Amino acid sequence: MDRDTESVAELGIAQAIRSFQKHSSVTERARGLQASISNGDHAFSYELSWREMTDLHKWASKAIRRQAGHAVKSALVHTYRFDARDQVGRPRKGHFVKVIISMHY
Repeated sequence: MDRDTESVAELGIAQAIRSFQKHSSVTERARGLQASISNGDHAFSYELSWREMTDLHKWASKAIRRQAGHAVKSALVHTYRFDARDQVGRPRKGHFVKVIISMHY
């Protein structure tokens, strides 16, 4: 089992547009930033995202209408990974555990 003890810092930006018109009568647009640092089995990150629910149809439910508009999410995330597999692609023995703890503000 090889353990990577080198620290890695990453900065990411993303945008996603998803249509839920067929099922929920709404379109979701999400934009976000993420900064993370990882060292071996642990990774810590901060995520900031802005979500907009738009294009409501006249028959959208009350629950969907309450979610409409803008929302901001700010979160601290800790990820722990333990990988004891013999091969990543097609493992024959070993195990993999990934635990994610997220605190949203």
